[in-house]
Amino acid sequence: MTSINQQHRKFFHSLLFLAILLLYLNQIYLNLITVGSADKVTIWLFFAGAGYASHLVLDALTPSGLPIVGL
Repeated sequence: MTSINQQHRKFFHSLLFLAILLLYLNQIYLNLITVGSADKVTIWLFFAGAGYASHLVLDALTPSGLPIVGL
């Protein structure tokens, strides 16, 4: 049985994408604290990515969870 929610959750709603996103956010964060002067786009990308990562974590807590790869 395939639900609409499972059809919606492809690569961008997967554990693999979450891992890639967290690695990217870690790199941005390290650049923010070491370089010191960050532009508005970098800060926006960090917070937008953090919001999306929290969205995926909350999706993982639902009964349908997140697919591993999502392909």
